[in-house]
Amino acid sequence: MIKSCGQTDNLKIRTATFSDLDAIDKIERSSFKTPYPKSILKVLMILADEGFIVAEKRGKVVGYAVSIVEAGKRGHLISIAVDPRYRRKGIGKTLLKHSLLYLKSRGARTVFLEVRVSNVTAQTLYRSFSFKKVGIKRNYYPDGEDALVMELRFEGDDC
Repeated sequence: MIKSCGQTDNLKIRTATFSDLDAIDKIERSSFKTPYPKSILKVLMILADEGFIVAEKRGKVVGYAVSIVEAGKRGHLISIAVDPRYRRKGIGKTLLKHSLLYLKSRGARTVFLEVRVSNVTAQTLYRSFSFKKVGIKRNYYPDGEDALVMELRFEGDDC
């Protein structure tokens, strides 16, 4: 069981717990146009188990990521977000790296994600990890915006 995945620069990455839900919900609502309701975040926490991680700085949850392995050894990065006050400090990159390590350790051979076509910052982060655009899902988001589908194929000792 992954309790603490690592710590660097006063940033601790650990498995999320139900006591983190309020902080995660606040980050979710401040990060997305159409945030997941807290009830869905709770279900994701149960389903993803150790794949639902948080970044903690000085005891405060400042970001989170959710990933699962689906049938066929395919990882899915469901969500990743960082508190707006802590962005551009490498926290998203650290969460993504830990999520990819988790997915690979669980047997994933590929990882996919959906990202808003307008979210160029996130796309840049994903490309820095060698994610490639593999498709578009039209009207994917409730407001009608399309999603880019991006994929990473693990090769050798990636991550």
